[in-house]
Amino acid sequence: MQLKNLEYRDDALKLLKKHFYSLLPEVNTRNKIVFKAPTGSGKTVTMAILLRDLVNELPNRFDIPNRNIAYIWIAPNTLHLQSYESLKHFFEETRDIRTMQFEDITDDKLSPNELLFLNWQSISSEDNLYVRESETDKTLYTYIQNTKNDNTEIVLILDEAHLFASKGEKAKVVLSKINARIEIDVTATPDPRIVSDYHVIINRKDVVKEQMIKKGVNLNPHIKDAKQQTEENADIVLLKYALAKRNELAEKYKKQGSKMNPLLLIQLPSESAKITDKDNEIKQLVKDYLFTQEITESNHQLAVWMSGSDNKVNLKGISENDSIVNVLLFKQAIALGWDCPRAHVLLIYRELQQESFTVQTLGRILRMPEQKHYTDESLNYGFVYTNLEQKYIKIEPDEMDYISFNKSERKPIYNDLNLPSYYIESILQRNRIGLHFRETLFEVALEMFPGLTLESKDGEPFYSLNLKTVKEKNYFEVNVADIDIEIPSDVLIEAVQESTIEIVEKAHFAKTAYQLEKLFNKFCIDSCGEYQKDASWERIKYHLKLFLTEYFNFEDKTIYKIVLHNKQVFTDLINKARELYAAMMEEKAKTKTSDVKELCWEVPEFRIYNNNFVKHEVDKAILDPLFLRNNNGYLSDSKTEFDFIQFLESNKSNIVWWYKNGTERKADFAVPYINSRSEKSLFYVDFVILFNSGTLGLFDTKTPESDKDMVAKHNSLNDYISERNKSGKVTVGGIIINKDDSWRYSKEKIENGYDVTGWDIFNPAKN
Repeated sequence: MQLKNLEYRDDALKLLKKHFYSLLPEVNTRNKIVFKAPTGSGKTVTMAILLRDLVNELPNRFDIPNRNIAYIWIAPNTLHLQSYESLKHFFEETRDIRTMQFEDITDDKLSPNELLFLNWQSISSEDNLYVRESETDKTLYTYIQNTKNDNTEIVLILDEAHLFASKGEKAKVVLSKINARIEIDVTATPDPRIVSDYHVIINRKDVVKEQMIKKGVNLNPHIKDAKQQTEENADIVLLKYALAKRNELAEKYKKQGSKMNPLLLIQLPSESAKITDKDNEIKQLVKDYLFTQEITESNHQLAVWMSGSDNKVNLKGISENDSIVNVLLFKQAIALGWDCPRAHVLLIYRELQQESFTVQTLGRILRMPEQKHYTDESLNYGFVYTNLEQKYIKIEPDEMDYISFNKSERKPIYNDLNLPSYYIESILQRNRIGLHFRETLFEVALEMFPGLTLESKDGEPFYSLNLKTVKEKNYFEVNVADIDIEIPSDVLIEAVQESTIEIVEKAHFAKTAYQLEKLFNKFCIDSCGEYQKDASWERIKYHLKLFLTEYFNFEDKTIYKIVLHNKQVFTDLINKARELYAAMMEEKAKTKTSDVKELCWEVPEFRIYNNNFVKHEVDKAILDPLFLRNNNGYLSDSKTEFDFIQFLESNKSNIVWWYKNGTERKADFAVPYINSRSEKSLFYVDFVILFNSGTLGLFDTKTPESDKDMVAKHNSLNDYISERNKSGKVTVGGIIINKDDSWRYSKEKIENGYDVTGWDIFNPAKN
C-alpha cells in the first residue's frame, strides 16, 4: 500500500509508541491512551501503521518482560467491518498481523499478532451470541481468559470510542470483563469524562496543511434571506443552490485537469431510523426536481441509500472519483465511517429544531479527493446548505475556526490583472531514510562488490554467476550450511516467548527463520546511524533484502544468515550508503528552487472567513463585505495593517479598489525571495491596490526591524516591480513604514530596515 508521507502522522506514531511501551510493562490493567484525530486525517491508517510497527519492534524490546500481544478492535454499528476490510488489505502483503472475525478464532484463544474485529452491539449485552453463556463455553470472555492463560496480553482499540466506550454501565461491565492491558480510544471527539495522562492529538490545522482535508466548510453560501425564494418552495430553492454548486465545482475540476466528479449528498430530515412521512415528502420532491434536470436512478446519476436492501440503488462504485453518480439521497445509514472523498456538497433538510454543527457532522465532505489543495479555492472548501435559519444553528466552540457563514465576494468592477505569482510545492526533509535509499545502497554495493551482474551468460543464470564472483573474490561468506548465528549474550532470550517458536534459556544459536529475522531486525535498527530508528530501520531491511534477492535470488532465511555472519561487511555497506544518501538529499535540498512554480494570479472570486473574523464597513475593498480578524482588541493581523486600511479609506477618492492579501500559498499573491537561512521562500505582500491612474500598488506594512527578512523581501519585491515597469505595466510598492504619521516606502533597494531616510512619502493622489 503506497502511503502519503505525513509529518503529523509520524509525530503521532512516535508519541503513541512511546506511551504504549511505557504502559505495557505496568502491573495495572486497563491503562488508557486517548488518540484524538480529526475526521479525514487517516485514523485507521495511522492505527494500522502503529500495529505494524509494534509487531516488528516488540521482539527487540528486551526491556519489556512479556511481548506477546493479541489485539481486539471494537467499533459501533458496522464500522468494524469497514475497518476489518481496510486492515485486511493493509496486511495482506506483509502478513505482520492476522486480521480475523469472531468465527475465525482457532484453539479457543487469540494468538500473538492476531487482530480480532468486533461490533460493539454484538458484545454489549449478556444476551448477545458472542458473550452469552452456553454449554460449549465458546464465548469471547472464555477466549480472552484462555489467551491470558497462554501468557499473551490483550490490547484493545476502541474505534469511535466516544460513541460507546464511555457510555453507561454496559460499557463499564464489558471493558472490565475484557480487562485489557492497554485500551486505546480512537476518536475525533474524546469524551471529557475519560481520564488519562496519555493523550496523543493530531491538530486539524496540521491535517489541512498536509492537504488531506478541506480548508473549511461554508454554510448556506449565497442564501441571504427568504426574498430569494420568490414563489418557489423553500426546499426546492435550497436544492437548486446545492445542485448549481455541484455543477460549478464539476466545471472547476475540469479546468484543473482533474477527472473528479463531485458528489452532492442530500440528507432527509428526520433523526429517526424509520422513514417518516416528512422524509417521503422530501424524497419525492427531490426526485421530481432532479428528474427535470435529467438526474435519475435509471440513468445512474442518482443513488439512494436508506435502511433496508430495497432502498439501496446505484451504490456500486460510488466512491470512485470518476463515478457518474452526481447525487446521493440518504438518511442516517452513512452517517458513520463512510468514506467517499469526492463528496463535496451537502444539503441537509431538517425539521425546525436547533442543529449543532460540528466537523463530525460534516465529516462526509471534508476529505480532499486527490490529497492535495487546488489553485481554485472553491475546490478547497466544503459547501453545506440547510433549511435551518442561522439563529437555529449552533456551532460548537471547537469548530469555530472551521465552520463559517462568512463569505466575501469580489465586486463586479474588477478586471483581470494577469499578475504573475509564485508558489512552492513543499518537500519535507525529515530525519529518516526514505525511498531513495535504494539508489545509494545499490550504487555502493556494486562499488564494493565489482563484477556483479544482472545478465545471464552461456545459459548460466546471472545469480549463479554472482555467487561464483563472491566466492572467488572472497567478498563475504556464502556457505549457509556451515553458518551458525550465535545469539548474543546480552539478549534476554528467556523473555522472548512465542507459542509457535521454542526459544529457551539454553539456546546458543538461532535455528528458525523467526529467530533469525528478529536478530536481523536488530541489526537493521542498529544500522540507522543518525537517522530516526523507528522511521528508518524497515527501509534498510527492505532495500538490503531487495539487493540480495535481486542479485543472488536468496530466500529470506539465507539473507538473514549471510548478513548476520558477515556483519562487518554489511555494516560498512550500509554506513557508506547512508553517507551517500545524506549527500544526495542535501543536493536535492539545494536544488529546491526548481519547486518554485509560477501561476497567473487574480484577486479571488470569493474568500471564506471563520468566526474569528468580523465584518468591517469600508468602501474600497474589492471583496464585499470585508472581514478582518478580531485580534485581541484590534482588527486585522496587526495594528499597523489596520492603520494602513484606515489610511487607504481616507484616500478612497484616489483608489479604485484595494485587496488585503492572505498567506495561504497557492491562493494568495506571493513573490519569491531568499530567506535568512539561504532557502527559497515566499513573500506574501499585504496589500494589492489599483489607483485611479491605472497604476498597481504592491505594499507590505512593517514596523522598523520587525522582520529579520525585511530587507530580502523588499529587494525581491523591488526586482519584481522593476520587471513589470520594464514591460510597460506601471507598478509601485515595497515595504511601507509609518514614520511620524507619514507612510514611507523606498522605490530603490534598501540595506536595512530601520533607517527610512530618503524614502518616499506614499501619497495615493500622486500614483
